[in-house]
Amino acid sequence: MLLNGKGINREELAPALKAALAERANWEVHVEGDDSVPYADPMYVVDVVNSLYAKAVILTLQLKEQIAAAECSPR
Repeated sequence: MLLNGKGINREELAPALKAALAERANWEVHVEGDDSVPYADPMYVVDVVNSLYAKAVILTLQLKEQIAAAECSPR
């Protein structure tokens, strides 16, 4: 699994995620998987995110398109 683009194992996830979240005001975590990933992996990540009292957001194709469109829109 990846955290901010870096490979990480299950045992490292909770402390590394907690440290990363401590640097942010918004404790929202985007969770993404593809067809090659076992279903249990993203669900494990969601459980870890919830255990840290953060908000897990499952990135679907539609949500990714909406985020990209919002980033391209003038403010």
